[in-house]
Amino acid sequence: MPRPRLVSDEEITAAVRKGVLEQGPQVSLDLIAERLGVTAPALFKRFGSRNALLIQALKFPEHPDFVGLLKAGPDVAQPFDTQLHAIIDAHMRFVDECWPCMAALRESGIPKEQLKDLFGKGPLREATKLLTAWLDQAKKLGLADVPNSEHLAMAVFGAGQMPIMIRHMSKLVGGPSPSLDGYSKTISKLISRGVAPNKKRPQ
Repeated sequence: MPRPRLVSDEEITAAVRKGVLEQGPQVSLDLIAERLGVTAPALFKRFGSRNALLIQALKFPEHPDFVGLLKAGPDVAQPFDTQLHAIIDAHMRFVDECWPCMAALRESGIPKEQLKDLFGKGPLREATKLLTAWLDQAKKLGLADVPNSEHLAMAVFGAGQMPIMIRHMSKLVGGPSPSLDGYSKTISKLISRGVAPNKKRPQ
């Protein structure tokens, strides 16, 4: 009868992700194994290789909150700006969590073609398409008057990603980190006023 796994795959990948974000992609797997109470060979046996373990630990989450919100579609009973705020906030949290992981993968020595395939399958690739469809639905429901849904989708996600990028770059160089408190709400209100149907401006 085989011995049960005392440490789950999720515990291993969480420990590796923490170690990489603390010490970089060249973190010692011996250190990771020691924290988990196992051996480094046991980690390799479980995942096959160091690269496979790093990819599993640092890849995009499979079901981000913002993707769920977009696939659910707009709710005619809810204010447009409230719904847009929830989407922008969830997307910014996703980018904030994934940015250092993506940077670590790029610095890990994993072949570029392998990373290209990995990033190409991530939720960010479909994000603009999903938001475009969501905005089209909002327009049909009379929640917003959107001249070009694809352009607005790119603007919305660009507005969310840029301050995250600035904050992480500021950390790298030791500069001041901009505060994002209330940022997603401000952006959602500004956009909502610009696309309000029949010139009705939300308060």
